[in-house]
Amino acid sequence: MNKLIQLHLVALRQQSMSERSREDAAAVLERMHAALKLGIAKTSRTELESFLAGPADSKRAWSDGTRATYFGHAARFYAWATDPDVDLISHNPMENMPRPQTRRGKPRPLSPRELDIVLTRSAQPFRLCALIAFETGLRCCEIAGLRKCDVGEDDVYIRKAKGGGSETVPGRPAALIDAISDLPDGLLVEAVGGIADARWISIRSAVYFRRTLGLPGVSLHRMRHTYAKRLRDAGHDLFVLQRQLRHKSVQSTQIYAGATDEECRQAVRGLTTPSYLSQIAS
Repeated sequence: MNKLIQLHLVALRQQSMSERSREDAAAVLERMHAALKLGIAKTSRTELESFLAGPADSKRAWSDGTRATYFGHAARFYAWATDPDVDLISHNPMENMPRPQTRRGKPRPLSPRELDIVLTRSAQPFRLCALIAFETGLRCCEIAGLRKCDVGEDDVYIRKAKGGGSETVPGRPAALIDAISDLPDGLLVEAVGGIADARWISIRSAVYFRRTLGLPGVSLHRMRHTYAKRLRDAGHDLFVLQRQLRHKSVQSTQIYAGATDEECRQAVRGLTTPSYLSQIAS
């Protein structure tokens, strides 16, 4: 690995960035270093812009989210490397470079049909992973570390959440408690024949849902969106959803639990027309 990138990862660890985020940063920066003609330390703004634009081939083009992720890791690296107290690179090639525009995310809960198929027809460990996400809203990295003893009568304990610390999800996940009652102590995913690794769980489950169940686009993360919709449909406000999803800001929660286009259409259809406007129209 490039020495500059190694030093940057040490700095990220000192800043308490999670292990997974550091791994993602390393992967992005190493790919950049290999792709840039003179490497990550001596590149120009134009060369970086060309790289961050992604492949020109429409079939391999990056999504807005991927482009923003690459930009974020690169910008953090150059801001650190050119900091006067670090002073490893003399010029920041990303200074004043516009951040890629990204479209605001929309809620993507599973449809009733998709939900039924995933929860009733999936083989293990994918069925259990889906049930955990459905009942608790846990992310794949949190599902990977979940043990039987962490699922309590009053809440679910997360030993290592997304940010690296421990957290709890209040509430009794009744269906999950019943499903794991006969499993041995220890990691739940391993107990049903899976591999307790976030990437394995995320990628393999999406591939399984697409190829075996015929559900393209279905993922465990969308089950987290489904969990948010269940809470909203039950009448809970945005702040309850924020606490259950463990978001730092309500803005993030709105992506999971905002109104859908169809809900807005139904709301407009339900509006009544004032009598005086009816008379004008006639």
